[in-house]
Amino acid sequence: MGTKMPKLLLGATLLIGLSANQFAYASSEQNSATEAIQNAIEKNQALLESYSPTITYSTNLPSSTDDFSQSNKVSNKASATGLRFTDIAKGNTTIKTEGGRYVYTTASTYGEKLTVVTSATASLWKDIFKEEEGELIDQGDEDMAVGYGTAKSIAGKHNADPGTYRGISLHTAAYEMSLYERRTSDVLMVR
Repeated sequence: MGTKMPKLLLGATLLIGLSANQFAYASSEQNSATEAIQNAIEKNQALLESYSPTITYSTNLPSSTDDFSQSNKVSNKASATGLRFTDIAKGNTTIKTEGGRYVYTTASTYGEKLTVVTSATASLWKDIFKEEEGELIDQGDEDMAVGYGTAKSIAGKHNADPGTYRGISLHTAAYEMSLYERRTSDVLMVR
């Protein structure tokens, strides 16, 4: 019995030592994976922040990015992905009224990948001259989100005059160092 105890302790010590070594190895792999994800997010965010498009008036946009089929890739600096915007993000525009006189539009962009960085910018327009031109009423601040988060922007007007109002949203996404863009719209008649 006296000789079994030291062997048992030696075996337990060796097992604990091996387990600790495996834990350190797994922890090291996890740290490098976390660093790679963080690095990808930072690069995508820098790419998205360097892009500064303007929102222009348009009457022929769908209310959701799901209604597009082509890729609409803006740039392709380091990746040869065959992805479409809807493979990495989704976006939509809604326009509503509260109390009949406050009109507001919401742009929402939802990430579909862990390292995607998305943004949404809403703008509110009033149709003039038989929907051939529009007057910019308000533009919301750009909002950004990472991964599966939602970027949301709101633009609105109190005491809106009667007429046709159009919410036009800009949705952007950066993934694998490629930049994607979509524009969506929704319309509301104020009487």
